[in-house]
Amino acid sequence: MKIEMDTSGFKKYRMALGNAAVEAHTKAALSEAVALALRKVKERTPVRSGTLRREWKVTDITKEGDNWVVTLYNDTKYAPYVEYGHRTRLNRKTGERHWVEGQFMMKISCDEVKADMSHIVQKHVMAMLAEMGFK
Repeated sequence: MKIEMDTSGFKKYRMALGNAAVEAHTKAALSEAVALALRKVKERTPVRSGTLRREWKVTDITKEGDNWVVTLYNDTKYAPYVEYGHRTRLNRKTGERHWVEGQFMMKISCDEVKADMSHIVQKHVMAMLAEMGFK
């Protein structure tokens, strides 16, 4: 799942502060958001052996056009089955199959972080304004 941030609204701040300072604050805001998402998703990940929880990873923050992109992922073989749910094998004695509900640890965590993004961005915008001399 990707978390993207459109930075086109920061253009007037780039002129006042300089591009490097705005990019540093943007990267810091995105880094804070992905760290929060990682913490939340690890807390929600069910533990049997600990492998699924340990294998959560984050890519480096990159810039693609006007967007900064970072990806939080888990490449454990069975991670999608735990996230979205799965059918069980056929029980030969009863002839039944059951559905195991998904945990949705990634979806719920990323939805919560998206809801918190305005607070994270506001904190970093206030820091940029403080650097410009506003309080």
